[in-house]
Amino acid sequence: MAKNTHITVISFLLLISIFHSYNNWQVSARETHARRSHHHHHHHHQAKKSLPSPVSSYSVSSSCASSPLPQGGLKISHRYGPCSLQGKRQELKQGSHNSLYNTAAADDTTATNYAVDSSDHGEGVAMRTFGRSQGAGNFLVTIGLGTPERDFDLMFDTGSDLSWVKCQPDGGGDGGVFDPSASSTFNVTCDPSCNYRVPYLDRSSSTGYYAKDRLTIAGDELPNFTFGCSQKTSGNFGDAAGVLALGRSNPITLISQTAAMYGQIFCYCLPTFDNSAGYLLFGNGATHQCRSSDNQFTALVGNRDSPNQYFVDFNGITIGSARLDFRASSSSSPSMGTTMMDSGTVITKLPAAVYEFLKGEFVKSVGEFYPRVEKADKLDTCYDMEGNFNAAVIPAVVLHFDGMDLRLGPSAVVWMDDGYGQVCLAFAAKEDEKDSNIIGNHQQRGLNVLYDVENSRVEIGPGSCGGN
Repeated sequence: MAKNTHITVISFLLLISIFHSYNNWQVSARETHARRSHHHHHHHHQAKKSLPSPVSSYSVSSSCASSPLPQGGLKISHRYGPCSLQGKRQELKQGSHNSLYNTAAADDTTATNYAVDSSDHGEGVAMRTFGRSQGAGNFLVTIGLGTPERDFDLMFDTGSDLSWVKCQPDGGGDGGVFDPSASSTFNVTCDPSCNYRVPYLDRSSSTGYYAKDRLTIAGDELPNFTFGCSQKTSGNFGDAAGVLALGRSNPITLISQTAAMYGQIFCYCLPTFDNSAGYLLFGNGATHQCRSSDNQFTALVGNRDSPNQYFVDFNGITIGSARLDFRASSSSSPSMGTTMMDSGTVITKLPAAVYEFLKGEFVKSVGEFYPRVEKADKLDTCYDMEGNFNAAVIPAVVLHFDGMDLRLGPSAVVWMDDGYGQVCLAFAAKEDEKDSNIIGNHQQRGLNVLYDVENSRVEIGPGSCGGN
């Protein structure tokens, strides 16, 4: 029996800081177009009880909060936050980028698996394992490519295996377009095949050819890095120049290609809110920064349908004082063993029965104090808290894994609209029960998440990113 220990995602002091700047949260909802203009509050009843004493007061902050970057680390910026170029431009155009209904920030709350087929033309076929869109682009990192080295902003994603960049003559974007003719170390390769096509289930895609060139990560060099040189992209990749894929097993993934250099170990801390930065580290830097006595770990388990993703054994969930144990449930309860940890999916996706349990308990807690409002696209359990938000009302949630209990504070349990007007439960039911369960990045923010691929385990502990 695994020992039950609790990881406190956010301490009381950090919780105060988080909700002080909570307006900087943003929802990505790429599968459907959110329309703020269609949102109206309808108050048909008053709150049933008086609110408890508030946890903190709040203020609006839209500037980028800088914090020291660990040595050898890559800075992680939220794609639409003020720490990224795209976020700064969006702020100027719209005045705000943190709304649940912001169409400009329309990413997806779900992810899209793909496979690169190494047959004649290397064209991939979309797989039905789980739905995953290029919402992987929620977070950006900067890498160097070519000789002389040039920097590119790439979407950081643990749920895919092929890294690629936009190459001329692709239309490009402000994240940069790679010019093969300008690099003295560039070579075309036909290993594993000559051409590739990465199709995503939301109909976005990247098509191009395989190439090799010098990759630079925080000063470390990999001379012959295999990547995709994209000739055409479809979908909303925005200002990003491509994708930095951190999947496992496949020889073309960054983790496999840098195994001799980094020992298949990496760690990230996703910024707790959008106006701050996190970090991504590899090898010894990851171990030094992210492995501590506070960490708990759970085993990475194999998944025959998706061997390149990171799956864990998810055993139960607690909200408030109510607990649902999956293994102790009836035979009709869904199997939770194939649950993916993913930096690219925003909202945690659960089987319908599990989500209904979570939703029911959440309604019992929050519905006593706030009026219910219409759903926000993928988030269907929302309340009007405008001018009256109180973190003390949000029930704690614990995710139970083999060997590890992950305790989520209010910031990881709910998603907030600008001005704290609308607050929603930050979980969702899977669209298809055959899809894999996903632990999304909203529930991972502010944590050190350390992947030890060689030893098949993931460690999670308190992080040191995203606080201001």
